[in-house]
Amino acid sequence: MQINNENFLEIKVKEQTKKLQEANEKLKEINKIKTNFFANISHELRTPLTLIINPIKAIISGDYGEKIDRKDNTFTTILNNANRLSKIINSLFTFLKIEANRMNTKKEKTNIANLIKYYISSISSALDDKNIKLKFINKTKNLIALIDRELFETVIFNILSNAFKFTPPGGKITIELNKENNDFVVTISDTGPGIAEDITDKIFENFIKEDESATKQYEITGVGLSLTKQIVKILDGKITVKSKSGEGSIFIVKLPIGSPDKNSKENSFKAIKPELLIDFKDIIPGEKTVKYESNKKNIFIIEDNTFMIQFLEAILSNDYNIFTAINGKKALNMIDGIAEPDLIISDIMMPEMDGKTFFKELKKMKKYKNIPFIFLTARLDMEEKIEGLKDGAVDYICKPFSQEELIAKIGSLLSSYENLKNSLKEKLIDVIDDRQDINKRKNLNTMIQLYKKKNISSREMDIINLLEDGYEYKEIGNLLKISANTVSNHIQNIYKKFSVNNKIDLINTIKKLTD
Repeated sequence: MQINNENFLEIKVKEQTKKLQEANEKLKEINKIKTNFFANISHELRTPLTLIINPIKAIISGDYGEKIDRKDNTFTTILNNANRLSKIINSLFTFLKIEANRMNTKKEKTNIANLIKYYISSISSALDDKNIKLKFINKTKNLIALIDRELFETVIFNILSNAFKFTPPGGKITIELNKENNDFVVTISDTGPGIAEDITDKIFENFIKEDESATKQYEITGVGLSLTKQIVKILDGKITVKSKSGEGSIFIVKLPIGSPDKNSKENSFKAIKPELLIDFKDIIPGEKTVKYESNKKNIFIIEDNTFMIQFLEAILSNDYNIFTAINGKKALNMIDGIAEPDLIISDIMMPEMDGKTFFKELKKMKKYKNIPFIFLTARLDMEEKIEGLKDGAVDYICKPFSQEELIAKIGSLLSSYENLKNSLKEKLIDVIDDRQDINKRKNLNTMIQLYKKKNISSREMDIINLLEDGYEYKEIGNLLKISANTVSNHIQNIYKKFSVNNKIDLINTIKKLTD
């Protein structure tokens, strides 16, 4: 009997241990979500903060003179980014209210088709500027529903702003309104890059990790589409997405029509909150002719935030030729068609190709692999920084940054890089001079004959001479503009041709054969 009790207790202990382990894992997951939440919100806040703080500092310091025109674009930039902060804060409060079950709805009798037309008219100029066509298909007859307009507005604008941001110039967005039994359905489709099928079910999750492919394509940080799904749920509706990579995305919102009182009047539409319209002011700039001045250094900026591009151009264009691209993919396609950059500044989180991927692709190209590279980032921990520096990045600048810091770092890096290039040029000239100075060679003709006999190429000849002068693999690669790996391959071939195993034996063998 005692044995049975012991077995029973053992089983219970195991069950409790398992429950504790599961609870511990759940706590770890919650902590991870919280950490991700703060990191993502930080990312959302830092860019607009940079674009508010620096212009205000410039105005206070007198960079614009004694008086600044109230119509100056600087004020527009400050206002737009203040509205962006307002949008983030309002989204957070809405999210927290929903989480605390304190979200109240105020439903009003509304003509849905007329409301959607009103939304379209609010963003029509932005659509024209980006050359995107928006088509509205109304398959209902004067549909009247009871909805909370403010919450419905947030849902539609969150989906529309995603479609707008990722639909390329010349693309199309379609909004379709249907009635299904006691529900109305709003379908928003776009011709953007789409989302991989295996992650479409994740895009409504809270605070997706930065390195997930969904984020790279749709930059889903903070509350974004997660908030949209929560609002739809509050409105007793349902939201789904259909998408494939390269085939655009379709968001479907289904909401109940309710039972509007036939005798009550429809309320007039209120002005749309400016923070909801802000994403439609982020117009991707088209290609433009850069005023190139040969006496200036070239800086290539890769950044997907239009306001940030405009700000960087404003503070740097007096001293440098500025070239810009909106993501890593565009930058790779552009880089051969512009003057060779002296320095590259790149954001990290961008759609289509992020900054880290672009940097790795660039390092594979001999022509650009040694160009100084600065990462601009709103998310930076020491591990990420060390990893980037190991890969060859020169520096990181964390948003919000001061323009003085950025300008100083650019000047310092360009100066150091120029000194390094000059030093390497001088060394190469010295090497060439040494090779051409017959007095420094006991028997140049004998050496040439030896190299010819051993089938030594001109590149291998250069490497042998540099080895004799004491240069290491990496230094030889820098001087000859080839990788250290290529240098190593050449040297192994040279050893085979002379039947030696190391540098000392090689030099001694050549010396014996040419004496």
